[in-house]
Amino acid sequence: MITGVYSAMTAMDASAGQHEVIAQNLAHAQMPGYRRIAVRHQSFEAALDEEQRAAYSRESMGSGEIDRVVDFSQGAMERTGRTLDFAIHGDGFFVVDGPSGEALYTRNGSFHLTGDGELVTAEGLTVRGATGAINIPPDTDVSRLVVQSDGTIFADDQEVGRLAFARFEDTSVLERRGITLFEAPPEINPEQDGVTVVQGTRERSNVHVVHELVRLIAGMRQYEAAQKSLTNLTEVVKNHIELNQG
Repeated sequence: MITGVYSAMTAMDASAGQHEVIAQNLAHAQMPGYRRIAVRHQSFEAALDEEQRAAYSRESMGSGEIDRVVDFSQGAMERTGRTLDFAIHGDGFFVVDGPSGEALYTRNGSFHLTGDGELVTAEGLTVRGATGAINIPPDTDVSRLVVQSDGTIFADDQEVGRLAFARFEDTSVLERRGITLFEAPPEINPEQDGVTVVQGTRERSNVHVVHELVRLIAGMRQYEAAQKSLTNLTEVVKNHIELNQG
């Protein structure tokens, strides 16, 4: 009976965690380059050693969250016509300088120019070029900037730089460092070639709002069912104690 209470409590906790993740995904559904988060669950029994698994049943141990993983599948492409909007087709990331100069990676290619002509993200982080920061010459007509599919940038038919890219064989090594920013462990060396960029386009988040809402409703129903089970079980325990004391 006590294990039943425990199972109901862990089910409620798992549903609450799922609700938190879905809420975050929905909050950033319109953010270009955002990658949705998914939660993986397992029974607590599966995490125990062989002796413990022999002692308890799967049902008695409840369920718990294993971890939260990032879904790196590509989002839909949205044509904006804006000169400084870029989208990566297929695998790869843009490379930017973090607050401490570390390399960060993003799929959000909606960039801007500073007053000095430096290419930066919406947060003001420097966008890395193949040979350093990318600076557009003064008095350049931004509307005439042309970026080729390999990231080479031309201003008035003169090459002014080339976007730096990064590709990872295993994206699971990346850790989130912001809404659309990721960082790789220092021992990981990403590939720099084989990335295709499209100008005047931005990649939308890969959050499917309808799917997330369905998951949200299902999670609420699971929480309510677990809560009802917990209430019933605790009432049974209470009655049992009162009966023995009486």
